[in-house]
Amino acid sequence: MAMSLVPALDLRPPHSDVVIAVAPHNLEAEQALLGVLLYDNAAYERLTDALNGRHFYEPFHQRLFQSIETHIRKGQLAEPILLADEFKKDPAFEELGGLRYLAD
Repeated sequence: MAMSLVPALDLRPPHSDVVIAVAPHNLEAEQALLGVLLYDNAAYERLTDALNGRHFYEPFHQRLFQSIETHIRKGQLAEPILLADEFKKDPAFEELGGLRYLAD
């Protein structure tokens, strides 16, 4: 009666040299959150303790959030038409669709 050999189970952790090339992100979630803030500036007050511009993956979203934040903290309205004027020379803003991007 011949004995067959079973390969040993490798229980070592996987190699740690795996690099994640892109940080986890969800652009649709970022867009939705910014849309809520533009629709209802009062929502900003409920989020300020937990959120700031660096939490956004998309650089334009970072700038947009910071602008919304600045307007609201100054007691000004943060709404698409005013912000579109502020970003009209921003290439990323134009590439994303300009005012339509903010209003949709």
